[in-house]
Amino acid sequence: TRTCRRMASDEDGRALDVLAFAGARATEMRATADTLQMHPEIDGGGMEGQGRGNRRRANSHKPRLTHRRRPNARRMQAMQGCEGATFPDNRDMRRRKGRLQERIEREFRDPNQRHDRSMRLVTHRWHAKRFQMDTKWNVEIPTHVMGKGKGIKSVLRAAKEKAVLHDASYVFPIFLAGTLEQRKILLSKVSDPNTVPAGRTKREEAELEGNVGSYTMIHRCGEFPAGAIGPAQVLWNIRVQGKGCEGIQKQTWVLMHVAAYESALNELKKGAEGLNIAVLPGQGDTCMFQLYGQASHSVLTSVLGSSISKHSGNGKVWKTFCKHSRANRFPNGAICSFRVHDGRLSDQMQGMALSTGDPGDLHLPHWRKLHDKKGPKWDWPMEGPMSQQNICKARCQRRRECLQLGSEDVVGDAQTRTCPLLLWQLEGHASGHAGWSIIVPSVWCTSLWQTLLGHGARPVGEEEWNLVLTRGHISIFPDEYPETEAGRMTGGTFFPWPGQMQVVRNAADTRLKLVERPLLLAEGDSDIAREQLSVGGFEPPSHPAKVPPSVETNIFVKVSISLVRGRACGRGWAVLEASKEEFMACRRRQFRADTSGSIKSPLGWITSSLSHAQGNNNVAFALCSLEKLLRERERQKGWARLWTSDILVTLSRSHPGGQMHAGAAKICLEGSHPSNSWAIFA
Repeated sequence: TRTCRRMASDEDGRALDVLAFAGARATEMRATADTLQMHPEIDGGGMEGQGRGNRRRANSHKPRLTHRRRPNARRMQAMQGCEGATFPDNRDMRRRKGRLQERIEREFRDPNQRHDRSMRLVTHRWHAKRFQMDTKWNVEIPTHVMGKGKGIKSVLRAAKEKAVLHDASYVFPIFLAGTLEQRKILLSKVSDPNTVPAGRTKREEAELEGNVGSYTMIHRCGEFPAGAIGPAQVLWNIRVQGKGCEGIQKQTWVLMHVAAYESALNELKKGAEGLNIAVLPGQGDTCMFQLYGQASHSVLTSVLGSSISKHSGNGKVWKTFCKHSRANRFPNGAICSFRVHDGRLSDQMQGMALSTGDPGDLHLPHWRKLHDKKGPKWDWPMEGPMSQQNICKARCQRRRECLQLGSEDVVGDAQTRTCPLLLWQLEGHASGHAGWSIIVPSVWCTSLWQTLLGHGARPVGEEEWNLVLTRGHISIFPDEYPETEAGRMTGGTFFPWPGQMQVVRNAADTRLKLVERPLLLAEGDSDIAREQLSVGGFEPPSHPAKVPPSVETNIFVKVSISLVRGRACGRGWAVLEASKEEFMACRRRQFRADTSGSIKSPLGWITSSLSHAQGNNNVAFALCSLEKLLRERERQKGWARLWTSDILVTLSRSHPGGQMHAGAAKICLEGSHPSNSWAIFA
């Protein structure tokens, strides 16, 4: 205070009296404080800066820091001219290795050719700063957080208590345009005909209307139940408008993993021959996010159900049916469509959801009324979102309007740019947590990604996402689908397949390994009795196993076993034999244990099939890399857990040169202590 008074007494006029300055501005400060009290929603919000976690390595994207390694215009002119001309090079070009220089020159001569360059996700730049990137299936995918991160326990805890977000944009759509009957015939050729809805039940009616999604397995055309390609998610009725469509066109979307996308696209085109149906590839047109966890529904509610929902039909319907965080008011596989604003404007002052229906729909009792029984709608956006600079101008303009300071219409199109959004509730989660698949156009991918992260979702890589699915007893493609070509290619680097393992022909000497502790089907510590694992012959688990008849076509029950320790996640398979008649009769049947047993979740359902026979050895598929898993189990006994994630059914044709021993492939108990000892026979 003495210093301020002494400075105020200076005659040079350069000193400032703080108390006098505050007193002179007291009226303005009171007016600002009253305005902020009248508008509590702008306290913070857009005025706070970007989080520290989003500011790391923020200068790496600046063009001025990127060294130009491409030849310049004079070099291009010289290459198009006479031979022997000297090309001007910079120092960086001269110091590069010969093979890199040759690759750059080749790309420069033919810029339209890919030259085996891997594909990148739309959010690649965001992930590359925070995640370890790996090339899989010719796509650069974020695998896990750089370094040690916070550990896998924190990821599993976030999936259990909060919400995790994974960019699954390597799942591409295939668009089927035509009449509904033609589309049903096409999918009957390349999948199980029993999985094609016929409209006999309410569930099938909802699938045909487009309000519920379904799952199926794509096979080679006309080869079901053999020739499996990969699992697919099917949206039967999507009303599409724009992007070359005349008016509103009804389409069926088949979502396929990139590892099986090309094969599935070729088989669908092959099956469409002779039908009046168009098979259109959608690679790169859409992006898919996987939101999983107990708080996933709350994250979507905070994003979509904000203040603008007071003037929005769909926003009000979403808010009405989303009062509970577990989304138990939606059935499994429910599909909802919205028109949304730019997510970066969806703070406390502005919501995302727009109105696409009549306000009278607000009081309809069922969620299917959201689409008026016409199915979800998808309007391809005419333009992308605004740039970050215009977003900042829009926020500044709104703050000035709230402070009644006047504003200029510098970003008048901020309220007109919208994009479609599809929400698909995931089903089949053993843990009971809510989950959503979010489909958005690729041009709006970054905007929605930043919005979901800003509302509390935790990003995870591909390996971390697989670990979450394994803990939820959900099959992972292609790792846990050895009957498919993509699964065999993936498993070839981790598991010994028929060409690498020696098959034991004598059934009496086929005991491979003895487990010292019980094999757990859940996370409990209860032992499993002999009757609860006897699923041979498709009998209920409470009945003992029986030896199935030996037929020309052998059926096997595939048991998937997973071991999770740290970052390592190992998997293996064993096989049970059954007959073809039982397979065809129980294809869609699920087995459950008795109420007194320790198996609380279904043992599994039927999937596809493929022959694994090579030479005269058809038993080679009976066991994969279980020995490695069991050695790890013995080494880490005391806390590591080994459980089966699912039990599936596959079909394998016997080789003409050899017959499989009847009952040679089964799982049974062995040892002096049957209650806690297991032996796996092949």
